[in-house]
Amino acid sequence: AADTGIAVLADEVDQRLNHVRGRVDPRDLPYAIRHTARHIHTQLAQARHTACQGHDENHGRPGYRPPAAMRREIQARHATCVFPTCNQPSHRCDLDHTLPWRPGTTCRCNLAPLCRRHHRLKQSPGWKLHQIWPGLLIWITPSGAWYIVRPDRQ
Repeated sequence: AADTGIAVLADEVDQRLNHVRGRVDPRDLPYAIRHTARHIHTQLAQARHTACQGHDENHGRPGYRPPAAMRREIQARHATCVFPTCNQPSHRCDLDHTLPWRPGTTCRCNLAPLCRRHHRLKQSPGWKLHQIWPGLLIWITPSGAWYIVRPDRQ
């Protein structure tokens, strides 16, 4: 059921981004796609945090480093680096805070495995990565193209 929900959400996001692509001047595409992805991320914030928190008392964990159990869960969710086409095993990747640790949190909805190469790429001008749901990510390139990365498992 959770896999179906993720698939539906991924398809809806792709439809929204395609809708934007069809309505803006190509010169404005990078800004329009980044803006739309940021808007989707913001719209889902409360539901994402509630789903991520589950039955825990607080959302996320104190500190920068995730506990071992959280690391194992994220590595199981993504067997490889979350950059499209990268096959680096997640156990050899950094667990990247999708939003920087401060103000971001150390939690399932803000961590994803990135190999060193793609960790550096994410921080390059024009590149953007959004985790709109735990394990569901949108990569946006400097040209305004996007890639939606789904979890291997929930």
